[in-house]
Amino acid sequence: MTTYIVSFLLIFILPLTVLTISWLGREWHDQRSEVIATQERSLAAVTRNMNATVQHLLMTTNQMALDPALSPTDQDQYTYGRMDNALVRYDLSSPMIQKTFLYSEKTPSMLYSSDGTYDLIPTLYKYGMVAGSTESNKEVRKLLYSTVPRMIFTPAADGKTDQLTLAVPITNTPGSSPKGMAFYTMSAARLRQEFLDAAAVPNQALMLDFTNGQIVSNTKLAGMKLPPVSRGQNWKLVNQQNKLRVTTAEGSGNLFKVLSVTTPPSPWPPLMSWLLNYWWLFTGLLLAGGILIWYLGRRQYAGIKQLAAVVPQPTGQAPAPAGSEIVQLEGAIKAYVANHQATVAQERVRLPLVRNQVLQMLISGRVSDDITVNRLLHLAQVSFFHPNYLIGIMVDGPAVDDQVLAAPVVADSYMVYFVHRTSRAEVIVLINYDRAVDPRVILRQVRDELAVNSRSAMFAGRPVTELASLHDAYIEAVTAQMTNQPTTANLVSFYTVRHDAGEGGPFDMDNELKLSNALAQGNAAMAREAFEALFNLAIQNYRPDTAIDFPMANLISEVLKADYRKYHQVNEELVEKLLNVMSFSELHTILVETIQKLTAPPIDDTPAPADLGAAMRAYISQNASSPTFSLVDVAEKFDLSVPYTSRFVKETTGITFTTFVQELRMARIRTALEQTKAPIKDIVTANGYYDVANFTRKFKKINGVTPTQYRQLHQRAGSKDGDAIL
Repeated sequence: MTTYIVSFLLIFILPLTVLTISWLGREWHDQRSEVIATQERSLAAVTRNMNATVQHLLMTTNQMALDPALSPTDQDQYTYGRMDNALVRYDLSSPMIQKTFLYSEKTPSMLYSSDGTYDLIPTLYKYGMVAGSTESNKEVRKLLYSTVPRMIFTPAADGKTDQLTLAVPITNTPGSSPKGMAFYTMSAARLRQEFLDAAAVPNQALMLDFTNGQIVSNTKLAGMKLPPVSRGQNWKLVNQQNKLRVTTAEGSGNLFKVLSVTTPPSPWPPLMSWLLNYWWLFTGLLLAGGILIWYLGRRQYAGIKQLAAVVPQPTGQAPAPAGSEIVQLEGAIKAYVANHQATVAQERVRLPLVRNQVLQMLISGRVSDDITVNRLLHLAQVSFFHPNYLIGIMVDGPAVDDQVLAAPVVADSYMVYFVHRTSRAEVIVLINYDRAVDPRVILRQVRDELAVNSRSAMFAGRPVTELASLHDAYIEAVTAQMTNQPTTANLVSFYTVRHDAGEGGPFDMDNELKLSNALAQGNAAMAREAFEALFNLAIQNYRPDTAIDFPMANLISEVLKADYRKYHQVNEELVEKLLNVMSFSELHTILVETIQKLTAPPIDDTPAPADLGAAMRAYISQNASSPTFSLVDVAEKFDLSVPYTSRFVKETTGITFTTFVQELRMARIRTALEQTKAPIKDIVTANGYYDVANFTRKFKKINGVTPTQYRQLHQRAGSKDGDAIL
């Protein structure tokens, strides 16, 4: 169930989550861009309105300078009336103007307004147009004689009654000496309300910034109180400290600045938008995933239940309670793993024995056809990757006892296999090597490792390039063992091919060729004549102080190879006799007997076909359980050639030798499965199969069911544990 959930999350939910995150990121960016654009439009609109108001007041002041009613040349009782009427007109010029005051240099102690006249000094301080005490006239003079407009802001302690005044000099031309001063007191509350109305989004605050303070639409932004920042302070530092975004716009005439302060956009609106639009997709996927997981879980549970029903209960374990098929299956699997591990351990012990037996058969030449050779090599898990072969023999019981079943040595350019001969205390070293490798170096190294504290010699034949010629290399190694006398300085002794000798040398090429032909043709007289000449020549040239007896080695090697050519395997009995020879006379007798046997005419003692067929069937039935049993064994038993034996078996049984042996084994295995409770692996290995897994596939192909299922279907009620395996 967990696997299905994880798979569903990885296949469906994870890609959908990635797409969702990508969509949310793009949506958040688009909304953020839209919010920023809206905020900037609000800032531009407020700045534009404020600039329009200031420009309007500046133009109004220019009109005042040209208005004769506000610039009388003489004073009479009607002058004040005309000025009051004119000021009423100018008060209507802007809705943000609370009161307009006019100062004229001709009446330096008075201020004119639409509602009357005011004393100059007290009025200036009352409306915050001058800072300081009433006794200080310095600020008053600075204000009244200014030639440029000024925006005067006087913050109040309560933050609600702030005073804002625009002071504009009345001049005929810009920069000339003023004739007076126009003061426009503006409504800070009205400005604050306009800024509040202009803010496009809740997370935006607009402010009018002056040198000594600001008018803010809202003192709190997203629950955070805005810091008091004067016009001279660094707004970038405020941005970093408070994570605010501040955008500034310059006012007309550098009289003020308009600021937009915003907090970062919230990620929640995009998420809520996605949930509102695509909630059905997530819900549908989760519902479909839940149904799919439920269905697959039920299907898996049903499969486990069926599997648990056919898996045999582990021996010695109490039956699982109802509804616990998983527990039963778990126990059966654990038992199978334990049995498999035991089988693997047994195979590790058996494999070297099988490999040793197969390599002996190859070296002795008992098998030569490619099909049989490849089958045996696969059975023994032996591989040859290089083109050349060399055989060495080392005789020393104590030195080689620990190396009897040594593991093969595998390198990049060569492989070394070790073969133990049960007939005598020796180890055979088979080297498979590449052309660039010197086999003598490897053989010396092997000898040194096998006999660390011994002076035993290693005898080797000539290299060969085919597996079918291994017997020749072995015969030459045995011959070197019989004739060579290695020195202490050279403990690896090779069978050496003689070089052409001049007249009077130790070799007689004519008689050697004559002996070879006579043995091949079965000519006893010619073979005896050539043998006697060669043997006498070898004795005459024998010197005890020589390390290698070349003539005698050639003679013995030729006789052994002739024996192999006739019987198709190395005559180990003859080899054993030759190795134990104590004198030349004994050697002469053994070789003469061998030559006589090789050249003797064949005796037809072949049994009648009917008797031969029965005897052969009985022999095959008796040895079919051996894993290395082959057609070669049958041919050797009845002294027949392998091809003839193969044809005879097929004529007698109606099937091939391989099929006949397989049917015998399968019949015995089926009987054992029906009548015994012995472990299946023991039944299989006792009937000639080492690879249990491969046998199971073969059994199912032939019988339609596995061995376990076959036993459950056919086992008899009266069978007992420990019955003999047929």
